[in-house]
Parts: sequence; structure tokens; C-alpha cells
Amino acid sequence: NLWTTPANFVSTQFLLDFRDVALALQDNAKFKPYTVIHHGCTHKIKDVCDKECTNNGRYCASYSSDDEPFDELDLHGNVFVKESLRRMCIWKEYGE
Repeated sequence: NLWTTPANFVSTQFLLDFRDVALALQDNAKFKPYTVIHHGCTHKIKDVCDKECTNNGRYCASYSSDDEPFDELDLHGNVFVKESLRRMCIWKEYGE
């Protein structure tokens, strides 16, 4: 099992670096990726929930503001939720 999140630069960099290893392993190893999405907004402020979540606060992601590559891009959790869902759909369609 491989847990990742697009909300973490280290996790994203690992996936990029792992690509060649995964291709070299071919069918000799199997893994299933998992992504981190929080259930429900923990903030009391609606504007924060709108930025960090999708589906009216149901699915949320957050990242550390110390993660400078993303902080400079002014990305919010809802972007990472959508990217996580995109990755899950790609895995379901092509990876299983």
C-alpha cells in the first residue's frame, strides 16, 4: 500500500522519483495507492471551508503553509481534493 497526497510536496516528489522503479519492477511487485482526504470541514468559518473543501464541506484537504512550493502558488485544499479524486479515477480505470 502506498499512501500519498498531492497536498504534500515530498509525497508528490516521491511519486515522480518512484516512476522509474515502478517501471523496472513491472509485474514483479504490486501496490495500491491511497490518498488522504478528510471527511468534513473542521473550521467554523464558511470561507475557510469553501477553500479547503468540496461538496459543501464534505471532502477536505489541507496542507502545511511550510510547504513552500505550494504556498507560493496560492493553492487551497479544494484543489488537492479534486486532484486526489482525479488520481483515484485514473487508478481505477488503468491501474487495477
